[in-house]
Amino acid sequence: MGFIETDSEDSDTNHDPTIYLRENSKLSHESNPYTKEIFIDICQEINGAEIIIGELKGHFFNLCKLYDDKQLNNIISLIHQYDEETFDICNSLIKETSCYKMGCENIYHLDRFFIFPQYRGSGVGRHVLDTFEKNIDLFMENNVRYIGLFPDPITDDLEYDSMESMSKEEREKAVKHLKLFYSSLGFVEMKTNPNYMYLDLNHLNLYKRKLSYEVIYQ
Repeated sequence: MGFIETDSEDSDTNHDPTIYLRENSKLSHESNPYTKEIFIDICQEINGAEIIIGELKGHFFNLCKLYDDKQLNNIISLIHQYDEETFDICNSLIKETSCYKMGCENIYHLDRFFIFPQYRGSGVGRHVLDTFEKNIDLFMENNVRYIGLFPDPITDDLEYDSMESMSKEEREKAVKHLKLFYSSLGFVEMKTNPNYMYLDLNHLNLYKRKLSYEVIYQ
């Protein structure tokens, strides 16, 4: 699954200091030296108590180490560590970006991003994803160049399948809405598979620095 937050994407980013991300060490695990699955709790301090208001899950692939260890011939088996969807997204991302060349660039598959319905609004989803983009290297304990995802409607039911549960028209509308949201945060459709999207963090950082410069000097 890709994403799901539906009610808060249209609002401007609201950087609420009471909302923060925390790795769930009980669920996160390393499959081998080249990949790990990371579970992150989206938390908010409400009336002095910590409340989990959502969840974020994904898969990190250390292609730089794979390159340094001269193991690039195992790249296909590496991205097959998880499910078929993860493999297909990451395989498409690798083809799209050629990130396995010239020393390699590390990639991350954003598998699940969910804000519980009662906590949506006021740009919560935008704030959370923006915060995650800025701090992804800290969570992965390594550099990340590209983030790939499948903008597919999801619910709190891990077995939910929008292909089966939504009409074609309803799903197309929901996917279009999600793509607009992700586009506003720098993601673009993959040419190798337009069902998927990706973010080049290097380009995003240059863009944000340019915006900051223009704001200061205009």
